[in-house]
Amino acid sequence: MGKLLRVIALLGILIAGLGLSGLAAFISWKRQKEIGIRRVLGSSVSGIVKVLSSRFLAMVAVSILVAFPLAYLALHKWLAGFAYRAPLDAGVFMLSAAGALLLAFGAVAFQGVRAARRNPANTLRTE
Repeated sequence: MGKLLRVIALLGILIAGLGLSGLAAFISWKRQKEIGIRRVLGSSVSGIVKVLSSRFLAMVAVSILVAFPLAYLALHKWLAGFAYRAPLDAGVFMLSAAGALLLAFGAVAFQGVRAARRNPANTLRTE
């Protein structure tokens, strides 16, 4: 049962990562003219990734702040029915928050680097 739950959890994380990557690709595609102008004006790749990821990571942080109290309450209620239960430490929640933020930043950074390395002349010419 534990192996099955691990596989399902990994599949869920993979699907979430693909969704974040697709959303980041869509955002970078919609903002390709802005990225091209920033590149022409001398912005670095890391600066463009920072601009693209700041709003995205803020949304993930807000979702974490909403989800953690709800998850704590649900887990506390569920675990109350067991004779032997694991304690709910803040470390588990912090580790999952770090993982979510790392996954989101990885997806946005990958798409941002791809968008920033495109030739700005081609991008601006087609717009």
